[in-house]
Amino acid sequence: MVVTLELLLRRFARGTRLYSAWTHGFEAIGAVWTSVLLGLVYFLSVSVVGLGMKLFAKDPLDRGLASEPSFWRVHEPNPLGDKAAVRHQF
Repeated sequence: MVVTLELLLRRFARGTRLYSAWTHGFEAIGAVWTSVLLGLVYFLSVSVVGLGMKLFAKDPLDRGLASEPSFWRVHEPNPLGDKAAVRHQF
């Protein structure tokens, strides 16, 4: 029914106020549903990744506080050397 009405309006009443109101109404519905669906996809993807990281005890930020004399992490020096490391930081 809606598809038939849409096709009839497109064919016979393209420049009218009725068609303009019809189009704006469905654009508003589309904007709302887009926000809802994108929010749902974001929430599901973030929650699944977070749940997986909790189940497998992954901590990419290494936030565990072990009893160490210092919290300094040893890193490997840049293979390009000090001067090149300053110029090419990223």
